[in-house]
Amino acid sequence: MRATDTLAHATLADSLNAACFIIADTILKGGPRPALKIPGALIGYVDDYIPGQVLNLAVYAGWLPKPSEPEQGHNGGPFGHFIVDQRYKDWFIGLIEQSLSNLRASASNDDDLGVILALRENVKGEIAAPTDANETVMPEWGEAFKAGRVPETSAAERKALEKKFLDTHKHLVYEVAYLIKELCWMAYVHPKQWERWRRCKIANNSLPGKHILDLLERNIPVRSPQKLPQRERE
Repeated sequence: MRATDTLAHATLADSLNAACFIIADTILKGGPRPALKIPGALIGYVDDYIPGQVLNLAVYAGWLPKPSEPEQGHNGGPFGHFIVDQRYKDWFIGLIEQSLSNLRASASNDDDLGVILALRENVKGEIAAPTDANETVMPEWGEAFKAGRVPETSAAERKALEKKFLDTHKHLVYEVAYLIKELCWMAYVHPKQWERWRRCKIANNSLPGKHILDLLERNIPVRSPQKLPQRERE
């Protein structure tokens, strides 16, 4: 399997429930956690901390777009690393509710083994992933996720896009074409990442890929060209 291959065999709910299992497993085996001897101590982790960590992973992995902050007049608050609308939080938790309900049942007894077995059972698919959240609860976020994805392109198309940008945008000081290392600086990616992107070794929907496309397609750099380091004199 190549790094640019899509995981068509796994649904969003499958991936999120798998992430929920891994995160809970890590916490129970030595991560940040409360004392398990306190009855019900894990419940708070199940209802807020673990779902928040799953959201962090989903956003940073590119499975979901970064959630928008609540509009004025709507309830919201912190969830993972983000400030989200309460409706978004309810929708997201609905995606992993099967895993969370299994967690709650075992966490109420502080049963480490029971928690792990319950989550592993769900990840293996022996318990169906929830469909309600995907189909009926806040579908606009599902549409936003699809809309946020960009099509993958060939190496020839990527090189053509790079050439078009270089032909139409000039260095603000020297008034000549940008160097590739300057494009990397503006897109805030390593030159090796840029080269791997050109050869289709890095996906357009990855974080480096999105930074590169923002620059080349929309002229939206991560770092302003006005702050480019001066070129070395030859």
